[in-house]
Amino acid sequence: MLLRRVNVCLSIAGKYLINPKPVMAGVLFLRCQYTYKAAAGMALSGQVVETFVMMRSCLEYAGYVASRQHGRHENAEREIQN
Repeated sequence: MLLRRVNVCLSIAGKYLINPKPVMAGVLFLRCQYTYKAAAGMALSGQVVETFVMMRSCLEYAGYVASRQHGRHENAEREIQN
């Protein structure tokens, strides 16, 4: 049930990725979504050890997007202060 709810959330968010700025945020979001689906499939088929690799990739993609967005906000704040 939880896997399905997370997948629905990711699918709904993916539908609204039209001309994302920055572009890489959209690409990394989709890669995060697909690695999550791959990890869920592996876990349900009993490949538990391999699931950790996919989940790590999913978290890395999400972290890359978050770190890029955080850097953009810091730069914007510096420009406003100057």
